Amino acid sequence: MDVWVLQYESYTGAFESEELAHKQIVKDALRGVTIRNVRLGCYPIVKQWTNPLDDALVVQSIWANKKIQAIKRHRETNPGMGLKEAKDIIEAVWDQALSLEDEEDLEEPF
Repeated sequence: MDVWVLQYESYTGAFESEELAHKQIVKDALRGVTIRNVRLGCYPIVKQWTNPLDDALVVQSIWANKKIQAIKRHRETNPGMGLKEAKDIIEAVWDQALSLEDEEDLEEPF
């Protein structure tokens, strides 16, 4: 599904159809809004995936050094996600977790 994005001055809006976007321009013009530099384009809706850190099983898998299990679980909770997308996301979280461990190792206990 595509979405129509309308932009002018400080206004940006998303509409289900080009007709609805044009109606917004007319409404604003009737209200006295100065409309300059109008841009109207159609763009595909970007899928929004869940944060892997919101899933306790993914977090447990990461801390247990079970990267493949974490990737599988993240794909299960995000239908339609490809293997490469899930792998990239989990590896980014994995790298952050490793850097946190390294920082903790460097700290001296008081």
